[in-house]
Amino acid sequence: MAGRHTKSRPYMLPNNELTIVSANVRGFHTNIGELTHSAINRHRADIVFVCETFLDDSVPQTYARVRGYSPWVRKDRSTQGGGMAFCYKDTVNVQVVEPPVPVPRELEFLTLKVTDRDSKGVLVVGCYRPPSQGTAVIDFLSANLDAMMTASQCDKVLIVGDLNQHTVRNAFNSLLVVHDLQNFVTFPTHRSGSSLDPVVTDLPAHTVRCSPLDFVGTSDHVAVLTKLHFRKPREECHTRTLWKWEAANWGALRSALRGWDWQSVLQGDTDLQARRFTETLHSLQARWVPHSQYKSKASDQPWFGPECRTASNAKYRAWQAYKMHPTARNRQRHREATQHMRDTQEWATGRWRENLKGKLKGGQVGTKRWWSIVKEQKGDERVTTIPSLSRGDGSMAHTAQDKANVLAKHFAGKMCIPNLEKAPPTLPEIVQDKIVTVKTNEIEVRKVLLNLNGKKGCGAGQN
Repeated sequence: MAGRHTKSRPYMLPNNELTIVSANVRGFHTNIGELTHSAINRHRADIVFVCETFLDDSVPQTYARVRGYSPWVRKDRSTQGGGMAFCYKDTVNVQVVEPPVPVPRELEFLTLKVTDRDSKGVLVVGCYRPPSQGTAVIDFLSANLDAMMTASQCDKVLIVGDLNQHTVRNAFNSLLVVHDLQNFVTFPTHRSGSSLDPVVTDLPAHTVRCSPLDFVGTSDHVAVLTKLHFRKPREECHTRTLWKWEAANWGALRSALRGWDWQSVLQGDTDLQARRFTETLHSLQARWVPHSQYKSKASDQPWFGPECRTASNAKYRAWQAYKMHPTARNRQRHREATQHMRDTQEWATGRWRENLKGKLKGGQVGTKRWWSIVKEQKGDERVTTIPSLSRGDGSMAHTAQDKANVLAKHFAGKMCIPNLEKAPPTLPEIVQDKIVTVKTNEIEVRKVLLNLNGKKGCGAGQN
């Protein structure tokens, strides 16, 4: 069943859109650099799904993590050429969910639950069906989709991936009809001209937009960009102020500090004085020190430098030209740009590996950075992102400020004494020696503190 043609809808604010990029990458190692730069960063993807990763358990789970995104949620290949993975922005409320019934190992299948600001859930299913597999994946979805949505408390579903549905058209159409779904990919997604990578959902037609992107690296599939009308919880943009201290007008700043009415600032309680003092310093600093604002964003892979970026952008321009004018000349230019991108990427990854080896062997980095690099390469990185937290009234805390308030309230409550007049319990004495008095002074304490190693963890033998 082909997707119905719908009128274009008005442009919605980014915070009301959920952006999903899905792609058959035909080799994660080979094409992750361009996937990160061209598909993830360029289109600000909230969720990324890839299949035919060709990964196995010898590759660390933190491999090729994109800064600002979760580690890749993977199901490594169980069939020749298989494997799939999800990643998602740290600021989007996503949970990895397991189907209520066991999934046969040979099925390439992953599921996520995405929750919006109104606590409504969408079940996102990523699939890969090899052409020779038959209808097993589609049959599993047909039989268990309702149970999966009920178990995950989702009222809508979105299915992405490579289903090669042209070879099992009857089973695919039956899935759409039985569950009242629609395929919104009506354009070719494979170099052969076939449409193999559907986006299937029961969301209203006017809330879904799908469009083709470029081929991802050397893959013969184009990536698919899907935008949904979705009230996603999003953090405020992380903005840093870059101060140009070398260009500061120090004379004017010193004069302003000397002439300021500090008596009026340092009044009231301690907190008020500290706040006024800080605000005064910041205002004078902003006046006499040149500065600019910088918005942070997800970065490319560590080896994806200017040469790779230039080659990838040239490939993207060649793809845009070929789409507008599909001539033999433009197609050849796109093929040449693709090959140049591949050669540049191989050169860049090789240079990065050699540079990394040199740093580790030559003592070019400090001890702490050395161990960080080693742990990162071994896959021992820890995930530090705190998921959305539930408040007492059932609502969810999504932003960093809201999460901090929830945790502060929880732990503050644990420190409260329910009855202030109740005597403390009598504890048994397990030692004979007692410390009656402790004599020290500021000089001794300062000396001990200054001798502490700030890069070490606390412990019994720490000095």
